[in-house]
Amino acid sequence: GEASKVSVAQTAMKSTVQASSNTVQTASSTVQANTTAQNATAVGSQPSATPSAVVPSTAQEWLCYLQPDVGCKLPQYSKWSSKPLPAEVRKSIERDLRSIRTPDGPGQPFQPALRVLYAYDALKRSQCIRGYVDSLAPIAAFIVKNATPEGQEADEETSFHILVRILDSQGFNFQAFLVPSSANYVQKYCTAVERLIANELPLLYKHLKVIDVGRGQQMKRFFGPEVMGRWVQTLFTQLLPFQVTTEVWSIIIQRGPLGVGKMEAAVYIMLELFRATERQIKSCKNYDEVNRLFATLKHSHQGQVTFNWARLPW
Repeated sequence: GEASKVSVAQTAMKSTVQASSNTVQTASSTVQANTTAQNATAVGSQPSATPSAVVPSTAQEWLCYLQPDVGCKLPQYSKWSSKPLPAEVRKSIERDLRSIRTPDGPGQPFQPALRVLYAYDALKRSQCIRGYVDSLAPIAAFIVKNATPEGQEADEETSFHILVRILDSQGFNFQAFLVPSSANYVQKYCTAVERLIANELPLLYKHLKVIDVGRGQQMKRFFGPEVMGRWVQTLFTQLLPFQVTTEVWSIIIQRGPLGVGKMEAAVYIMLELFRATERQIKSCKNYDEVNRLFATLKHSHQGQVTFNWARLPW
């Protein structure tokens, strides 16, 4: 049941993930089983009436949940957006934004996201901390898209503040996924997901082992920083359709597991991702097909994959 799932998840997390600020609480104190809500979202479809379980759903509402840590203030966007950057940093940001699948379409520069990333890098440089890394490009593009009402100018200041809070707040500890030494940290999360899948979806896990013709190396790569880790490092923005990603962010920002860093909610999100795609994965004959399945998930047709957030254990 739900309690056993959380017990397995906690065991995996405790043995593989260093919590950002708190430890995982016991199942009895963290789980509020949802037995009636059926909050299912089909990829490519319009969302149904959204219960309180997955609100807020807009960037402005997210910011209400992402208040500064005690003693901290939100930086002034106008101050940092006007700071000059080294030419190589500007070129890297522009190149990365052109290469991703941005809300404007493949290969098109997303100017508000450029300015938001310029400001963030300038802020971090003033603190002698590494600022921009390539995984921030799709994240910034997604935030700006969500903060831009149709037909209106982008709310760059709100987008900047959301980016700062997600990266710097103690509750997220997302910065730990982006530093040069993050590979081991990311691998711990991937290992937690793998253990959870092995316990919760044993037939699917067995199939993933059977199709590995590389003596375990293909599976190791899949459950590692290069594939699964990249999903987390880009906060699902390059994996899932825009509307589904918005719901995932809303779940993490508002609901994440009680008593732990919000990024640990990503483990449960990925478990639901594998539940939703179990049938398609089992039809794959090799890892090339598995990787292709997830590479095309962002543009899946309506009804192809359905996510049921009611199955999340909190």
